[in-house]
Amino acid sequence: QLRDSHTSVRNAIVRGALMITRAELTQRRQQPTDKMFFSNLETVLISSPLMVVGWSISEPYIIDVINGTISEVLQLRTPEELTIVDIEFNGEGHTKARECYQLDQRQVFMALGTRDNRLSLDDFFLWIQARYAFEQLLKHAPQELQKFVAAKSLEFASPLIDHPLIDWFDDFLPSWTRTCWRAALVSCAGYQPHEIRLELADLHIPWDILGVHRPDLAAATVILSQLSSSDRAWNFSFFPGAFWQEDAGHLVLPLPAWGEANELAALGPLLDSISSKIGYVSKFDILPVGVSAQPVSIGVDRLSYFKDWVASRMRVAKFADANGIGHIMELNRI
Repeated sequence: QLRDSHTSVRNAIVRGALMITRAELTQRRQQPTDKMFFSNLETVLISSPLMVVGWSISEPYIIDVINGTISEVLQLRTPEELTIVDIEFNGEGHTKARECYQLDQRQVFMALGTRDNRLSLDDFFLWIQARYAFEQLLKHAPQELQKFVAAKSLEFASPLIDHPLIDWFDDFLPSWTRTCWRAALVSCAGYQPHEIRLELADLHIPWDILGVHRPDLAAATVILSQLSSSDRAWNFSFFPGAFWQEDAGHLVLPLPAWGEANELAALGPLLDSISSKIGYVSKFDILPVGVSAQPVSIGVDRLSYFKDWVASRMRVAKFADANGIGHIMELNRI
């Protein structure tokens, strides 16, 4: 967040949040703290050279890092050593970076635009998110689903627009992981399930946490495999956290069914969101999901418990009665 006053910067630092002003962006900084920051930036860029610059690559401190440090370790004239993603190629920072890497514009520039003519910035980052998600799912997929996940990820080898799984990764998967963590179905030292605020749609549980077993992501690969085997076209955005088929008015709500959920209250915000639009729904099924490719084994009593709890949050009579809520064991068996 930009501020024009150095006073606001000092106040922000005291509060524990650093706000960078125009002066910090345009002037070379020589203070010990600045030098420490640049040293860390150089180290990170050398080991993980993915740089997202939210202001301008032409700012002096960025150019100094590129020319002074990165250029010394570059494999010069190697395609893909540098990729510049932007709406247009400029004669300032883009050109300076290209010259440093000794590559031509056509080798380094990926042009973005509007949805009317080519891949937009939103499309690009959604594609990157999907690629990253596949990498994480593959780490935790059950053995019998690893080949499936690896093969499915090949569909995202190149940038694409409007693939149905883009919304699955952006809307469903974050909601699914929040629910599983809030229900205490993932073991991770140092976190308390009740602290996860499910009503915040933009709150994301990281998909890559070192040393943490992720049954939530294993179960997500089970869901993904069932979706791929289904001949239905599902919408993942209208009811985030559930699957919606508008033509049939059919809603399917996946529920984590491994272990013992400490609190089904984890589903509260999700069910409240569903309930607010429940008038669109003609048929409502729950889908118990386990962590292996085989259909989850669930007893009648627990299935009834799931239905009763879901029904208790519904606002229309048809689904406020647990008898109005069905269940399926696999999406591809509908």
